[in-house]
Amino acid sequence: MSVLKYTAKLNPRETGFVEIEMNTKVFDGYKSVKIPVMFIGRDPKTEEQFFSSAQLEVRARSQADVAIDPGSFEFGQIPAGQKASSSLTVTYSGRQPGWKITEVGYQKKFFDVAVDPLVVPRGAAYKVTVTLRPGIPTGPFAEQIVLKTNEPGVKAALSLNVAGTIQPTLSIAGSDLIRFNGIEIGKKEERAVVIQADQEFKVKEVDGQGDGVAVTLLPKPALKRQIITVTFAPEKVGPVKKVLTIKTDNGKSVSLTVEALGKEPQ
Repeated sequence: MSVLKYTAKLNPRETGFVEIEMNTKVFDGYKSVKIPVMFIGRDPKTEEQFFSSAQLEVRARSQADVAIDPGSFEFGQIPAGQKASSSLTVTYSGRQPGWKITEVGYQKKFFDVAVDPLVVPRGAAYKVTVTLRPGIPTGPFAEQIVLKTNEPGVKAALSLNVAGTIQPTLSIAGSDLIRFNGIEIGKKEERAVVIQADQEFKVKEVDGQGDGVAVTLLPKPALKRQIITVTFAPEKVGPVKKVLTIKTDNGKSVSLTVEALGKEPQ
């Protein structure tokens, strides 16, 4: 097994991934592998570096007479409310006569599953299609579909992964938290924030400004991506936390949290 790629850097409240490759040709049956993961971060208040570790356990079962192409349902990023489907093929080439899928188990509130038999020269094959249901909560999702077959023993069930991310109709590109660490009174610092949507819009106003946190809106035409500038110019020493509500001309809004720290001039 080898690690192909992974999320190298995570901002607060963000999620990441580890993509691995397992060669199922070199083992038959059940296999469990543990992957050590090391985290390196900094305390936002003291800037002191810290270390943490965890172990991810990957479990797999190789079955030489069953092929799944592709190996999972990967939806990627889907705008909220948009219909989306993904299909894969399950092929059986073993010796059991009359092999078939007898039952499908899945989270019915998230998606619908259709299992259709295919005509093949030998063995059996099925096309499995997953269609996302409307109303799935925004954010990443990871579910499983269990296909039960008429094979005896542990080979009677096949597990298929379903993964993707539902994008809200209006969202912030990247993290919805920005930090200004240790800005001296009399100075200021700016950050550009990208707001994105599935339809063209304009940023109408931003509520929640104050205590040195201000937002600059540039006159721009309606676009699917707009940029606002958040500025922190501390008015006093100490921490500041503001929740900005970014409102658009189509009646939708999104929140951005600003955490800042003002300090005495050096």
